[in-house]
Amino acid sequence: MIEIHHQLYIHASCAKVFVAISSQKGLSKWWGDTGDIRTDYGALVPFCSVDGKIQTLKIMDAKLTQSLIWNCVDGCPEWKGTEITFDLTKEENGTLLSFKHSGWLNYNDIYARTNYHWSRRLSYLKELCETGKISDNFLQEMDSLNFK
Repeated sequence: MIEIHHQLYIHASCAKVFVAISSQKGLSKWWGDTGDIRTDYGALVPFCSVDGKIQTLKIMDAKLTQSLIWNCVDGCPEWKGTEITFDLTKEENGTLLSFKHSGWLNYNDIYARTNYHWSRRLSYLKELCETGKISDNFLQEMDSLNFK
């Protein structure tokens, strides 16, 4: 299987990064308008991707301050059945985030666009965790897509 894999160092605690990836309030500051969602185990979480399509992700596993796993149960055919994993490792002055979006059937235009946009979103996550502020670039992007 094909996967998207990004690793980044975040100058923030694992706990802070975990809240940003696992809570409605945190997600809305680097992913986009998440509305009023549940973030507990087994919850179905609808996310609007950059192309305006809704991907429904199911929370499969969460280990406080360590990892979070989502499975795409509905959405565009290329995403359906894929798994999104955030693994957090405590480092000396922060957190190493290992991100994977696995289970892709082939390399195609959707894969390429998704890989690019995960990179952008993860940079917004990094900025949020390190500064406590929402990126101006993120706000402009959401405004242009009418996601706010």
